[in-house]
Parts: sequence; structure tokens; C-alpha cells
Amino acid sequence: MADLGIPRPGHRLFEVDRFGTPLPTKDWYRFWQQIAERALAAGVPLSDFTSLLLYLGSDDGTLAGLPPYNPGGGGLPANANVLGTLSVETSGALSQGVVLVNLINDVDIPAPTTYYGADGTGAKGWFPIADAFAAQPEITLTVGSDGVTTISITPVPDSGAGTLQAITRNSLGQVTGTRDATITGTADRINVANGDAAAGLPTIDLATVPNTAGGVFRVFDVDNWGRVTARTARTISGTAGQVAVTNGTGAAGDPTVALAPVANAGGGTLQKTTFDSFGRASGYSAATTDDLTEGAGNLWFTAERAQDAVGAAIAAGTGDGVTLSYNDAGNAINATNTDKGSVAVAAHVAAADPHPQYTTTAEALYLVSLRF
Repeated sequence: MADLGIPRPGHRLFEVDRFGTPLPTKDWYRFWQQIAERALAAGVPLSDFTSLLLYLGSDDGTLAGLPPYNPGGGGLPANANVLGTLSVETSGALSQGVVLVNLINDVDIPAPTTYYGADGTGAKGWFPIADAFAAQPEITLTVGSDGVTTISITPVPDSGAGTLQAITRNSLGQVTGTRDATITGTADRINVANGDAAAGLPTIDLATVPNTAGGVFRVFDVDNWGRVTARTARTISGTAGQVAVTNGTGAAGDPTVALAPVANAGGGTLQKTTFDSFGRASGYSAATTDDLTEGAGNLWFTAERAQDAVGAAIAAGTGDGVTLSYNDAGNAINATNTDKGSVAVAAHVAAADPHPQYTTTAEALYLVSLRF
């Protein structure tokens, strides 16, 4: 089905034929005919058309029953017309069958970012919406090529001055309340300088605590921010008979740690001891003189050394009529009579006999034989 063509706005509804009979114009007749055809095709009952015709003045609900068009008679005077006021203007006359009603300076398709009204001079028509806004020192208006107005807050230069303020905002972020604010510390705990920020940024620091020179050892637990979350007293203790500790709590000064004295129980054995890099004994085992290194002065005893020492002493000495020699290989000391036996002995009897009991030479020889 073809689109429904509506006659132009300036087209007359009726025209009078040569006999003075008002008739619908061709375009409007075709328009109403299409409406009737589409209504019947859509199932609109005929009674609806009858009611419409009766409303328009038909005495029987038919087109034929409509009252004839009478420009000079009927319910309106011959000079009746439609007048516009304010922003409305009209064209045409009722006596001609058509009156156009328009807005002053109206256009077919107004731009989407325009409004109808009057400007500052009173001229009426369509104007950009952007013209209805007035910029302010704190408001910036930016109109795009599409006519859309962007409203933003004008940046304010930072003077670098001010004080600390507490503010209240509503759900739109608007400041609804202000008051002076100051950061204060706690005596002997927190020091705050320039708490109202009037002379610059506030500084916060821990207050200096005097040293009372007292206290004891404690261990502390801290959180991720260095705050002490727990503390427990501690004491350095020794081990009986091994480590002695004095002032283990630190209350009276620094603790001292020393090895505990060990009483001398006597006894003991020769021991080999191994020490680690810190001087701690790390191993023990029984030792013999074989584990000791010989010194330069005190030498170990050996049979060979004793024989050599005796041999050296014999060699260094002198003998009257006797020569002694040391045979190291044979491990023997030999004596030789250098005076040729008893003749030599007799030659030595010139001195007074210290042994008068021996009166004969034979007895003297017997005595010598006993010595050698």
C-alpha cells in the first residue's frame, strides 16, 4: 500500500465550483479517500465514521447529510478569521477555506541545540542554546562545532597561602561547611610544628624522651609501621658451673658474662685436645709422650743417647796407666793397661803403701787383678 500523502499546509480544503457549491479539493479528496480505504482495511467499523460525520454536522451521519459550505452564513460571520498573538502569526482567511497558523520566524527543521524565543532586542525565532548561558569568572563555557555547550570550572591560580580547614560536602561534592582546623600533638609524646599550616606544611615528630638511666632488658613485637604491639622482660642467665652472669636484667648496668671458676679436683691424664676457629674445644683423646714434640734443651731419653753420653765422658777423661775407649757399634767400653803389667806396677811402689796389710808383691798384683 502506498504511503499516505498529506496535502501541503497551504493547500485549501474546499473550493467553490461555478455553481457556487463547495467541494473538497482534489488533493484533500484523495487524502480522505485513502484514510477511508485504510480504515476499512484495518477493520474500523462504519459506525466510527458515522459518529464523526454527525460531529461535523451531518443530520443523518452521511456525507450527503453534511450542511453545505456557506462562507457568508452558518455559525460564523462572513468576515470571521483566525488571528495570532505574541509569537503566533496567521496567514489566509476562513472565507477562503484555509488559515495557516505559524510561530513567527519559524523554520522547517530547527537545529537540535537551539530554542525558540526572543533575543535581547525582542526579535523572535530560533536561537542557539549557548546564547542563553552567561560565562562567569569561575565558570568557563565552550561551544563546540555541533552547538553543544561544555560548562567547566575555571582553573584558579594557587596563591601559595592558606590554612588548614575542615570542610563538609554534599552528595554533589559541593562544599557546604568549613571551619578552621589544627593538628595538635600529645604532651611528651608527639610534637607538632605549624599545626594550622598557616606558615607551611605541618611537621609531626616524636617528642624527645629524657634518658632516666634506668630500665631492664625487654623484647618487643612491632607491626608493619614500627609500632610496639607487645613487650616482655628478659634476663641473661648463665649455666651453673659453666657460665657466670652478673646483672642479667641490665637493671644495674651492663651485664657481664664470664666462664665460671672450676675447682681443682686433682688427678688428670695427658689429653690431646682439638679446638675450632673460635677457640672452643671440639675434641678430646688420650695422649702419650709420642704425641709431644721434643724440645731443643730437654731431649727424650734413648739407650743410644745414654751410651753416646757415657762414651763422650770417657773420651774426655784421663787415666793413669789405663786407656778407656767406647765402641759405639759394639756397644762396649774397652780398657787398655798402658804400663805393661806388673813391672810397671812395681815401679810405682816408691810411695808409702797406703795398704800396709799387703806386704808382698804377689799380694799387690792380686789386688790389681781384682780391679781389672
